[in-house]
Amino acid sequence: MSDTLIAATYSVRGPIEQASDRIEALRLEQTVELPRQALPTDFDEGPILPVLLDAPRPTAAGYRFTLGFHPATAGACPLQLLNLLFGNSSLHAAIVLEEITFPPALDRVLPGPAFGIEGLRKLTGVRRRPLTCTALKPMGLDPRALATVAGRLAAGGIDLIKDDHGLADQAFCPFEERIRRCLDAVEQAGAGGERQPLYVPNLLASGARLDDQVELCRHLGIRAVMVEPMLLGPGNLVEWARQGEMAVIAHPSLAGGRGLAPSALLGRIFRAFGADAVIFPHHGGRFAWSASTCRAIADRLRDVDRQRRTSLPVPAGGIDLERVGEVIEFYGKDVMLLIGGSLRVPPEQLEERCRRLVDGVAAAGEEP
Repeated sequence: MSDTLIAATYSVRGPIEQASDRIEALRLEQTVELPRQALPTDFDEGPILPVLLDAPRPTAAGYRFTLGFHPATAGACPLQLLNLLFGNSSLHAAIVLEEITFPPALDRVLPGPAFGIEGLRKLTGVRRRPLTCTALKPMGLDPRALATVAGRLAAGGIDLIKDDHGLADQAFCPFEERIRRCLDAVEQAGAGGERQPLYVPNLLASGARLDDQVELCRHLGIRAVMVEPMLLGPGNLVEWARQGEMAVIAHPSLAGGRGLAPSALLGRIFRAFGADAVIFPHHGGRFAWSASTCRAIADRLRDVDRQRRTSLPVPAGGIDLERVGEVIEFYGKDVMLLIGGSLRVPPEQLEERCRRLVDGVAAAGEEP
């Protein structure tokens, strides 16, 4: 039965002696949202309330257990799926959604990446070695200045040059002018080369303005975009994956809530919803994420999941150029290294430091 259900594992802080009551409360809260006494006497809970798939197991701070939700309660809607698994319960500080396993019944609802690791490798022409990526910074430069930086980064050999996630459609750097200039600069820098660097604009708008940004990217032949799913809404990931026109790189902005484990959100949900690559903080950088957390995210992005393509892990967040070998050893070859500030110091050595990064990843085994 468990392979037909959506398996969701929760951890709870508190005494395990209270587990039975907390589990029952969670079963009701996430579905009928009523006390059991208020349910109709003839109510059939079988296809509605989740079932307990295993007994509570003690942890250092409390206990962990797994519930099996019936796919029908998700209503073939990815957003209702999130609501079902963790809508109201995200408001309880003591509960964390740790892991999710999707049954085959949801394969059509959650298509996974349209490109995935292999698709990104085809777009860039990089067959075996890790991919390289950096962000256009700092906020405050106008489109012409950013395009100059983009051209230098592409000339230095970087595979993907993306907008920083803080670049939207500001008056000092309008979206349309920025992507036209940066795309032209990156393509010129890669013209005639064996590999074509990609310029990756950041989509950050709502409603009709977001639609206009997507349409402009299509018109210009943009092959990959970056989005912040927790800002734009995870449902957009699913729609873009179904269209399959541009690869989608997911940024973790606003994804650091404590109630949803990073490996579940960034590793399981972002991938199932269609992210071809997922950015996350590598341990030892600016963010205090553990090595085990980073490993779990990468493992879930790349594990075999029936017909869904794998997603490319993109560790970031203050990786020093000197740590490239260490990072590759930790993740392996199927990874994209996102390095920003370390390439810029000192500013006059930007191309030289880009080439050092390229040389570092080339040693990881690119085929001749």
